[in-house]
Amino acid sequence: MSVENKKEEEFRFITEKIKAKPLDKKKAVLKAVGFIGAAALFGIIACFMSVLTKPFAESLFAKEEVSAITIPKDEEAAEENGNAQVEGGNQQEPVAEAAPRELNVGDYETIYKELYKVADLAECFMVTVTARTSDVDWFNNTYESQGQVSGTIVGNNGLELLILTERSAIEGADEIQVTFVNKDMETATIKRYDANTGLAVIGVPIAGMKKETLDKVEIATLGNSYSAGQGEPVMALGSPLGYPNSVFHGFITSCKNTVSTLDVNYDLINTDIIGSSQGSGTIINTDGEVIGVIAQKYGTESSQNTVVALSVSEIKGLIEKLSNNQDIVYFGIKGIEVTDTIAIKMEIPRGVYVTETAIDSPAMTSGIQSGDIIVSFDDEKVTSLMDFENRLVRYAPGQVVEVKVMRHGSEGYKEIAFIVTLGSLK
Repeated sequence: MSVENKKEEEFRFITEKIKAKPLDKKKAVLKAVGFIGAAALFGIIACFMSVLTKPFAESLFAKEEVSAITIPKDEEAAEENGNAQVEGGNQQEPVAEAAPRELNVGDYETIYKELYKVADLAECFMVTVTARTSDVDWFNNTYESQGQVSGTIVGNNGLELLILTERSAIEGADEIQVTFVNKDMETATIKRYDANTGLAVIGVPIAGMKKETLDKVEIATLGNSYSAGQGEPVMALGSPLGYPNSVFHGFITSCKNTVSTLDVNYDLINTDIIGSSQGSGTIINTDGEVIGVIAQKYGTESSQNTVVALSVSEIKGLIEKLSNNQDIVYFGIKGIEVTDTIAIKMEIPRGVYVTETAIDSPAMTSGIQSGDIIVSFDDEKVTSLMDFENRLVRYAPGQVVEVKVMRHGSEGYKEIAFIVTLGSLK
């Protein structure tokens, strides 16, 4: 065989095609039907299993919802009217006064025992908050420091016990521990704090707490401090003198003092109970209700050694916001109320007289300055501090409001409107 013939045969062999097997249409249709049937069967089974397992899956992976904390607000007590008549016009029969009886030592012992029974029940909502911080000294040695303050259980949102305490003691801490009435200790985290009052709310996860602890603790009842009056007996719980688990009794000496903070003025409760600058805790009445939160920084020079508290009715809205992890709205002024008497005597408009605007605050940024008298907040009339506070608290940081003021000039008072973007108090 010649070389050319040999190459030609090799070429034919290489280029030869293999003929495909003819398609069996009947088998193809059967396979397609079988595939579709299998897919449908799988889908039916999947749906059936989904229906069966859905309740279990939902219970297993369900996201736990946080319940909002709601604290009913109090109204200031109206002044008593000595001329008020009995409803229906019926006159009451005169009541014979009991003859005075001299108290003996046994009577005093009974009274104090009853008071301490109330305090003992109230201890179930009191806790000790310990903040631990690690640091390094000059010789590169690690050391730990700690501070303690009292706290009050103010709520349960379904996931955490919420505790009201002092911000200064826990800020920057590496670890926060809470000791409950049964001496059980749990770790807590900061929820939110208020730069104005220095109050903070911390949370203790319920899931990690022992059943006996949960059965023992109580949530404090926040009473109506507006109804408290001078001379009423009260007790101070927590750390009035700076050391925990203390109980002191005494009387309210004044409910008329106030403290001016940014955007809000708070009523104070002064007592004759011995205290210290490091004191913390709560004031309760004889019903075991919290009527004050100890705030020694608001004490005057003459009252440094006695317990001073923020009126709880004044801060219920604040406690509610902190417990719900909400920002505190910020306007940025300090002011005093221009009453009718002042308005007539000084010949100035009624409203809130601005005594101070905080640096870089929303109020200052918008142009409001000291000496202005706020008369309207977002088209609502303002004639008192309470009006202003009630208007402001309804808004959230970031909202824009129109604030009208009366400003004194060469031609007397003139109304000026400012657009203010509310901020968040940090």
